[in-house]
Amino acid sequence: MIRIVRADPLELDAGALVVAVGEDLDGITPAARRATLAAGPELLARLARLRGLPAGAAILVPGGGSGFDFLIPVVLLARDEPSGPALLERAATNVLRRAAEWDVESLVVPPLGLGAGQMDGEEAARVLMRVLAGAALPLRDIVVPASSDWEVSVLEAALAEVRA
Repeated sequence: MIRIVRADPLELDAGALVVAVGEDLDGITPAARRATLAAGPELLARLARLRGLPAGAAILVPGGGSGFDFLIPVVLLARDEPSGPALLERAATNVLRRAAEWDVESLVVPPLGLGAGQMDGEEAARVLMRVLAGAALPLRDIVVPASSDWEVSVLEAALAEVRA
């Protein structure tokens, strides 16, 4: 089940939170930066050792003090690959793979690709919803937190299009 809500991703309840990162594994959104900082110094040290992952890669790490069992950093910005639909599809697919490998049943997925300068918002929403709609068990609940009414409307329209 995919739910779109207007909420702060860090205030939602789920087994794992997806955090958008650059190739240096630093958060590229305010929510991603807050989540990794809240997870604590052990997570930050682990991420520092893992730097250099390719664009589209997703890893699963302990959530630490973030309030989630796990965080799933996903590389959306890299010097060697432009942001676009292919990268977003690969990244979202890898997020779902990591969640399935660890039997994550509930997942918070911020609207990946909708950030400033990444790609067209409507196109990003369509790609993301298409990938999320194909999620397999054990994943039962996917929550997509939107930060504005515009994001809610774009995401809901994309989800309706995928379900049609």
